[in-house]
Amino acid sequence: MKKLICGLLAAACAATPVYAAELSAKYNAASGMYEISGTAPEASQNGLVGVTVVSDADLKLGWATTLRTDGTGAFSDSFTFAPDAKGGYYTVSVGVYKSGIVKTASLFYVTEGEKAAALDAINAAETTEALDKAIRDNAQVLGINIGMYDSVGGAKRDLLNTLIKNEKYKDIDSFTVALETATACALIKNADADNITGIMDEYFTYLGLDKSEIYSEFLTLDKNEVYKKMAGASCLNAKDVLGVFESSVALSLINKTEKWNDFKTVLDKYIGYTGIDTAYYDKCDKDDLASALCDKDYSTPQELYSAIKVYYDGIDVSGDSGKNSSSGGGGGGSNRGFGGLTTSGSGSKTDEPTEEVPLYNDMTGFEWAETAIKALSDRGIVGGDGSGGFKPEASIAREEFVKMLLLAFGLFKDGAEADFADVDKNDWAYPYVACAFESGLVKGMDNNNFGYGMKITREDMAVLIKRAAECAGAELSEVGGTELNDLKDVSEYAKDSVVKMADAGIINGYSDGTFRPQNNASRAEAAVMIYRLISR
Repeated sequence: MKKLICGLLAAACAATPVYAAELSAKYNAASGMYEISGTAPEASQNGLVGVTVVSDADLKLGWATTLRTDGTGAFSDSFTFAPDAKGGYYTVSVGVYKSGIVKTASLFYVTEGEKAAALDAINAAETTEALDKAIRDNAQVLGINIGMYDSVGGAKRDLLNTLIKNEKYKDIDSFTVALETATACALIKNADADNITGIMDEYFTYLGLDKSEIYSEFLTLDKNEVYKKMAGASCLNAKDVLGVFESSVALSLINKTEKWNDFKTVLDKYIGYTGIDTAYYDKCDKDDLASALCDKDYSTPQELYSAIKVYYDGIDVSGDSGKNSSSGGGGGGSNRGFGGLTTSGSGSKTDEPTEEVPLYNDMTGFEWAETAIKALSDRGIVGGDGSGGFKPEASIAREEFVKMLLLAFGLFKDGAEADFADVDKNDWAYPYVACAFESGLVKGMDNNNFGYGMKITREDMAVLIKRAAECAGAELSEVGGTELNDLKDVSEYAKDSVVKMADAGIINGYSDGTFRPQNNASRAEAAVMIYRLISR
């Protein structure tokens, strides 16, 4: 697997050295200059070489100079094209005086006008299909290898969804960097234990993971085990990937520590990297907690958080008391088994929290959705992003919402089949989409496509929730719900569902009385609507 952007990533200008050791022609994004360098051992010491840059299309001279080699025959210089130079392929030729030897390399020059036109096409794209077309039409200008772009397979739709942004890209550089990063994020999200290592090896340095504060600790671990914990993580940018990476490293370090006293030290040092809320941890007796938790492996930060909370509450949900059922370790006279917690002396429940500790660390401003999100999380219907967050504001894709509905209403049955052109049978979402299709919950966007990766609108969400309730035999009784003042904007096919959901109190609308049917639904909104119905 190779990264998508060819050579001149930052400037969207491709340079392909033909004689890597003898002649190189490339673009330096930092300086905005084209750089020529190489060696000419055929030239005498401090000899002369002539350099020309000629358009392949019309043979017009783009640049020329004479350079003097150093004592080793090396030479270098930099240049810019004239403002009126045409875009396209240019041949760089270096001739050694008196010897007649000529070396050549090729570079592709993109004019400012071509860059502007490509950027306009990218920024004008409002759907994944339009963005895909803009990328293909401007691949050469962007410096993108279309073969590699297509090779990402089922991850491409996630890639394109990440790139569809409300704000506009300011230049080609920002888009190509975003494209490369989105590619990595999409591949990670669609990865499994078998292919995650290859993906991470390819993008590790590009994503800046070697700059992590705990990179040196990572080098002591089995990288495959760390990477496996990252497979399937939903990330939007390099910062998200770094958070998931550090969380996976921290969990691996915690898991490999078996002695309770060592576990206490490691847990205290690395728990901050897991992304979980540490309010319960901070209130526990660390010796007792370490002894109780050290014999268990944690595959996700949420598992670790839950184990700490269970210990704090004194609730046995594990069905055992650890691998060794050990009650050894220092401090206090308490029984430190994972289940059946009792406390005495300076036990771990000396300071009760006054309120429930947030399950996710990014819920500020979304307090209205916390009860619903926590309830669905506890049932395994929704989950976090792998770094302690839920991303409540993020739009939710059609396949993600379908999975939530099936799990919430107990409708999921494996083994179903569907023949949508845009849902690969090896994709994680296929069993859910197929089940939803067979049960009549979804019909697809047209005869051939489900609409995989498309963000679900609020009106479509209402339609699917109503269908799910009907499939599950749930009653939508009227409770005198909100009257929405923009029903005229609701599509005809969705109007009945929206009205009934509003009458049932499942939909409350916004503070101004609008429903905003065409808006994309957020993860928080989806969780609240589902929770309101299943909690009746």
